[in-house]
Amino acid sequence: LRNGMTIVKREAGKPGDSRVELVYLVKDGGVEKRIRYLPEGKKRHVTQNIVPVARLDEAGRRALARRLGGE
Repeated sequence: LRNGMTIVKREAGKPGDSRVELVYLVKDGGVEKRIRYLPEGKKRHVTQNIVPVARLDEAGRRALARRLGGE
């Protein structure tokens, strides 16, 4: 953002997740504008997403967290 711009709201994206586009509604000199960008750099990082396929109760979620945590 440039000096004087104010973020009105985030319309899309997830801060900290460079895999998805960010969309902000900003106010610039009294005029609202949408800014869209994909916050990625030149470096690549491998990530792993783990999605349990079965519905787990609270005890199951705790057990899964322990197992994934190395216990």
